[in-house]
Amino acid sequence: RASDAGGRVVFSRGPAGEWLLFGHHETVHRPRGNHPSPRERRNFRLGPQPTGYRAVTYWLVPMRVAEGDVVKVELTDRNLWLRGVVQEYE
Repeated sequence: RASDAGGRVVFSRGPAGEWLLFGHHETVHRPRGNHPSPRERRNFRLGPQPTGYRAVTYWLVPMRVAEGDVVKVELTDRNLWLRGVVQEYE
């Protein structure tokens, strides 16, 4: 389920029990700066050029929910499970 503009997600009437909350956030970054000119591309053997990257963050949060409970979970940079970068090429 996607979050709202404030980053909140609400699940109503979920079953009680053991849960594993999985959160995912992705930020796209495009490069700035020098790109090979058409002349450079013709004259030099250039490999694939990076077109940007995606910074990804994942959270895995085990939780226990009792019948009728309201549980609040905050996903921050201090309780993340994995952070990485996915490089993109042309």
